[in-house]
Order: sequence, then structure tokens, then C-alpha cells
Amino acid sequence: STWGFTKMSLSSTTSISNSNQQVVGEKKLFSWLCSAIEKVQNSPKRDRKIAILNGVLDQYGRDPKIVFNLIRLLTPELDKERRPFGVKDKTLVNFYLDELQLNRSHGDGKMLENWRDKNCIAPGATVIAGDLFSVLQAVLRNRCRVTTPTATIGDVNS
Repeated sequence: STWGFTKMSLSSTTSISNSNQQVVGEKKLFSWLCSAIEKVQNSPKRDRKIAILNGVLDQYGRDPKIVFNLIRLLTPELDKERRPFGVKDKTLVNFYLDELQLNRSHGDGKMLENWRDKNCIAPGATVIAGDLFSVLQAVLRNRCRVTTPTATIGDVNS
């Protein structure tokens, strides 16, 4: 398939019971969903974005009871059942600086401390000043040792 998804035939989808579909969808790796979201984000054309999302739904399952957990991950700002974390940007930055024991005046620590300031972003870094999560991703990239993703969509939702 063009976007890295194998399309499940309609007959095989309908032959699986709803409970089995839910188990299959919830056991999909969260990294699979993240990869699909990145493909949607990087696709310039609306038709391609829709095709990618249709591929996700084909693999995850289309029953409304099953899709709910997927949709709540794709649109967290609309999820009324879960309260927001309530963590301010500064608190999150301080947490990572402390836990990673980063020097606030050098290198990654300085970049994280001043994540809004484009002058504090390392030259050549694929980081967007003002985007805390792109800065965090750059800081954590060389510090995380997960080689094979194991978290499933069900793990993330629970």
C-alpha cells in the first residue's frame, strides 16, 4: 500500500466479532498510530490525508464502540471524560531539567529552559522555537533507549 498500511478486506472485518475487533484495535502499537499521524501531518493534500486516516480505520476497526478509543487519542481537546493534566509549561520544563539533571545554562538544558527563544536553539537542530514538545523531543532523543516500541493503543488509553 502507498502509505504503509495494509488494507483489511471488508469481509474479514465483518467476520470478526465486535469484542474481537476491539481487542485487535487496542493491541495495535501506539507507535503505529503516531506514524500514521505524522504521515497525515506531513501530507500536503487533503485527499491523501483522508486516505491515510481511512487506512487507519480499516486496520483498527470501524464499529463506533471500537473507534471511540482511537478518536479520543486523535482529538484529546474534545475528550470530556478525561480532565486536562493541569501542568503549566514551566512546571514541565523544570521537571525535565531536574530529572535529567541538565545544566540550565548550557546545551540541552539552556535550550529547554529557553524553549521560546529562537536564539537559544542549537544551530542545525530540527526544533521550532516556541514549540515545547519539539524541543523536548530533541532533548530526549539521545537519552531514551527504547529500541522496540511496546506500548499499545489500549495501554495509552488506560
